This record gives sequence, C-alpha cells and structure tokens, in this order.
Amino acid sequence: MILDNIKELIKKHAIRVLPQECCGFVVKNNENINIIECINIATNPNVNFQISSFEFLKVKNRYQILYIYHSHPVEQDLFSPWDITTANNLNLPMILYSVVNNIFKVYDPKKISKYLGLTFKYKKDDCLTLIKNYYLNELNQKINIDNIYEIFEKRGHQSDLCDVTKDNFINLQNFKLIDAKDIKENDILLLKNHKGYPCHYGIYVDNYHVLHQTADRKSVINNYHNKQDEILIGLRRDNL
Repeated sequence: MILDNIKELIKKHAIRVLPQECCGFVVKNNENINIIECINIATNPNVNFQISSFEFLKVKNRYQILYIYHSHPVEQDLFSPWDITTANNLNLPMILYSVVNNIFKVYDPKKISKYLGLTFKYKKDDCLTLIKNYYLNELNQKINIDNIYEIFEKRGHQSDLCDVTKDNFINLQNFKLIDAKDIKENDILLLKNHKGYPCHYGIYVDNYHVLHQTADRKSVINNYHNKQDEILIGLRRDNL
C-alpha cells in the first residue's frame, strides 16, 4: 500500500513538471520513507520516462528502493510496454500516477517473477495450473480446472473450449464475462493457441500484457497489443 503522504509528494512532483512525465524512487532509510525525484532524460519526456543508470546506482547504493514511480500527464492510466519492461528489468514495483484521472496504480514484477521461466509439464506447469496457482497464491482464491482438463482430453489439442470455459467459470465459480476491451489486472483470459485454436489460458497483467504458459516454451509475459483478436474471453471473479 502506498502511504498517503507519498502519494501527495508524487502528485506535487507530477504537476510541477507538466507536461512532462515525472519520475523517481520511493525509498526507505532506516524507518523513514520518502521520495527521491529524478531527472527524466527520455528523448521525448512528454510521452515517456527514463532515469540515468548513474542516478539509479547512486540511489540504490544509499537507500532501500521500495518503488520506482512516474506519471502519465495525459488521460492514460495503463502501464505502457516500456513501463512494464523497465519494472521487469529492474525487478522493482512501479507506481503510476495518472494526472488527468487522479489514479494511482502499482505493477509488481516480484509478484509475477515466480511464474516466469517455468518449463511446461502437463497438469503441473501448464496454462491451466498457472492460473490456478496464481489465483491461490496471489489472490487467496481457489478455482477448479478439472472440468476443463476432462473436456480438453476428450477433444484433444485442437479444441474449442469457449463453451466449457464459460460453463466452468461463469456458471460454476462466480466469474463474470468481461469484454476484451475492458479487461484488467488478474482477469483470466481464454486465448487462441499457436495454431489458432481457442484452448489456451493466461492472466492479464496490464495494457494487453499476458502471463501464460505454452507447451513449446517456458512461461512468459507477452504483449498482445497487436493481436487483441487472439483474446477471446475475459473472466473476472465477482469479489475481485
């Protein structure tokens, strides 16, 4: 949770540097939590942010970094692909402050990292077990995937799981159907697999980035910006 006084400091920084994106770090020194404002060295600071490696190392050597933060001065409260890549590379939680919408969001790669790089093992590390384990470990939510396995095994790998997906999650487990344009963090997605069949599952991260496990490679986060038509069904539990 972001402390209220930290939110106010980030807001002030964001408003002061408009129309550019602000950036910096939330740090801890002994028991004191504060922000370190940084210079945005991006080529176009109105639409992106970048912190120099020198400044990052200087802060890292002096403080415990809790978050990297930045603002979006336009009406955009989604993490950009650059934002997510930066957070993943630094392995630091990222705070986004949307100035226009007055909204704070947090993306935490540490929460995601344990699900990345897993080698495919059927019924142990596959697309279904990934969403099951994620919901249990991160959201304290149990989901049942047995019905889907049964249908999948009867129909084979070239399956259409749209109907069984809706029945398993919506009718039996208190999920609701979400339009693909309105999906948000932690939504379960039914996707087309690499052969175009609707029988693959993932977890929505943000801004059309999807955490998933395929049979032909290790679990990854992929950018679905340019292939949104592969996102067939969005599912959200009523209590999330």
